[in-house]
Amino acid sequence: MTETETRSHRAGKQQNGDAMPETSTVEDVFDDTYKEKEGPKPPRMLVWRNIILMTLLHTGALYGLIVIPCASALTLAWTAVCYLISALGVTAGAHRLWSHRSYKASFPLRVFLALANSMAFQLADLRADKVVMFQRR
Repeated sequence: MTETETRSHRAGKQQNGDAMPETSTVEDVFDDTYKEKEGPKPPRMLVWRNIILMTLLHTGALYGLIVIPCASALTLAWTAVCYLISALGVTAGAHRLWSHRSYKASFPLRVFLALANSMAFQLADLRADKVVMFQRR
């Protein structure tokens, strides 16, 4: 987006919150003013804790695929329930509840969604997530 398009894009936004149709084509919908920092890039570092945990996670997943034929129907049903609860924790909890201000939930529901999200092993700092902070503006 050129500087002229950026100015006209910002000037066309209304201050009272009314929706306005987008007329410009923006490649980066999150921040059209982003500029890469000057100077040398920081060196890439291997985070061995993450590498080891991801290796163990995927090794466990492969082992789980091998033992599925030996599992009872009750075990498979419990697996499906855990999958659905963790998916609910990610979509309704981490994504919707903690990234959208308009979404409200009671305290017991927030506790349930936090526990359900922890089942999915997606423990992240939402303030460090650029998408979440863009949506909370």
